Amino acid sequence: MNTSQKMEDLFAGEIESFVSSHDWSQTPLGTAETWSSELKAAVQILVTEIDRVKTSPDRHNPSPEKIQQRYDTLLESIDQGLSIAEMLFDPEGRPVDYRFLEVNSLFEPMTGLKQVIGKTILEVVPDLEDFWVETYGKVVLTGKSVQFEHQAIALNRWYEVNAFPIDAPLEFRFGVLFTDITDRHLSEERIRLFQERLEISLGAGDVGVWELDLITNNAWRSIEYDRIFGYDRLLPAWTYEMFLSHVISEDRARVDREFQQSIETQTSWNMECRIRRAKGEIRWIWTKSRTEYNDRGEPVRMRGVVRDISDLKHTLVALQQSEERYRHLVELIPQLVWTADHEGLVLDVNQRWLTFTGLSTPEEAKNYGLKPFIHPDDVEVLGDCWKVCQQMGIPLQAEGRIRQHDDGVYRWYLHQAIPLKDDRGKVIKWFGTGTDIEEQKQLEQQYANLLQKIQERNQELDQFSYIVSHDLKAPLRAIANLTAWLEDDLLDIIPPENQQQLQLMRSRVNRMEELINGLLEYARIGREDIPLDMVSVAELLADIIDSLAPPPSFTVEISSDMPTFRTKRVMLNQVLANLIGNAIKHHDRRDGKVEISVQEYPEFYEFVISDDGRGIDPKQQTRIFDIFQTLEGQDKQSTGIGLTIVKKIVETEGGKIQLKSEVGKGSTFSFTWSR
Repeated sequence: MNTSQKMEDLFAGEIESFVSSHDWSQTPLGTAETWSSELKAAVQILVTEIDRVKTSPDRHNPSPEKIQQRYDTLLESIDQGLSIAEMLFDPEGRPVDYRFLEVNSLFEPMTGLKQVIGKTILEVVPDLEDFWVETYGKVVLTGKSVQFEHQAIALNRWYEVNAFPIDAPLEFRFGVLFTDITDRHLSEERIRLFQERLEISLGAGDVGVWELDLITNNAWRSIEYDRIFGYDRLLPAWTYEMFLSHVISEDRARVDREFQQSIETQTSWNMECRIRRAKGEIRWIWTKSRTEYNDRGEPVRMRGVVRDISDLKHTLVALQQSEERYRHLVELIPQLVWTADHEGLVLDVNQRWLTFTGLSTPEEAKNYGLKPFIHPDDVEVLGDCWKVCQQMGIPLQAEGRIRQHDDGVYRWYLHQAIPLKDDRGKVIKWFGTGTDIEEQKQLEQQYANLLQKIQERNQELDQFSYIVSHDLKAPLRAIANLTAWLEDDLLDIIPPENQQQLQLMRSRVNRMEELINGLLEYARIGREDIPLDMVSVAELLADIIDSLAPPPSFTVEISSDMPTFRTKRVMLNQVLANLIGNAIKHHDRRDGKVEISVQEYPEFYEFVISDDGRGIDPKQQTRIFDIFQTLEGQDKQSTGIGLTIVKKIVETEGGKIQLKSEVGKGSTFSFTWSR
């Protein structure tokens, strides 16, 4: 006979006399007819007491003391907390509080509340949540029992509650059977949180969890497991054979063989393979598991994880390809290549490095480093440079000699290295190269030697210029003075023809002196350090034209957009004065015209001097810039060196000079000048 049936029989028979022998309406339990099934179940512990009562002499007329003892026994025998209370209402009939009428001995340890009989709940726990009064109020008003789990925040506990009415709704009494489930709830909450976090972690890492029952062949999986195989939801069932069916045919035999071997050898199953997902996409997965065995050593269960590693596989392939490209590049470039860790210890070198140093393997290069091959005179300089770069995490660039294995000769190399840093700026690796600059160094030495020779030649040229200026110009001045004295002293005696010859002689002497001055000036171009000045070209041109003093009938027009900029005033003055002076001096009319304009460019100015003179024959244009070349053999005043000086000045300052001219249509000289 089951417990329910037994209880029904008890209430129908033996216990009925016990219940009816006492007026229960005078107790907090109320009349027996109103007892809930839960309260009836609580009196099962009285079965033994009933048997004892049957044999007792006063079983038909129990004393009040006996009745109270049996009532107390009923309350204390319940293995749950029990309270009986009456609901209190406000004038509008709303439940607002309840008063304790009776509690059992488990009430205090399960609630932490003491001496509550006769007190209301809000007197004992003023900050109790409204939920409890409202819920128990509904039990009283509706006469229906309720079961629930809820937290009493004010008591910092969780309870499993069974509340039932007693003589409701007439007496407004109700009973509460409750169990403190705080520990259980906290454990369940911790488990729930752990499961949530585990699911989040596994989901974030694309990791699925699975468990295969090796006896039934049924598998439990997490949702992420099925997602890895291309399913949005968990399939109703999963087996090892279903897993194998997703493995592509090329990998299937190997996967099954490794699976069986792991079970037989009692080792972990750790493998990678390709699967075909639900919609046909091929992906790489990795799985690892352990097998559980029973006492007889028989496999019963396998637990493991699975992860989609397709992106990792693609990354590894890309890294491998990148490594291969890097290796090919390192072996193709003509430099010595090395890598080092953050402390500067060599990690790897290319074959060219090994050949140069005579080492056999990269491992040897790690042990040797660079120092044994550096020229003794360069060890300290390179070492100090390297330490500074390491400490500051900046690129290295230094020159030093290293010894070549084949002939033992030290060659000059440019040593360069750049640091590879992490997100925090910490150096994690160095990439370095050594570039052979031996020929460059030899060229630099040759250049230094040549420069020394040039300086010596310049000194000799300066000495020569001094000699020319002193030893040649002195006789010329003497001849000029002599002709002047002769004219002054013998003017009335010398025939006109001889006077003309004396004037011609003085003219030739002046021309010779101008030629000597021109040669000295030409020799000095580019060898003197001329300072820069802020030059207003408009003012400079005004001074030049004033010094040239063109005939009153001659017109010189200057455009209004002449610039002001920093340049070498003396050099620009010489170029402009020469070109404008030529345009005036060699013009075939006294009412001629010269136009001066400028064009501005990002890096230079282009100055243009145009005249409306007789022009220059194209056959003569190719040689006008050559030294000692003149267009008029009969012009005794021209030295043939002016335009040569102009050309050299312009080119020394980084510009170019050009001529455009037609006979009878004038000439145009243009030259560029750096800004």
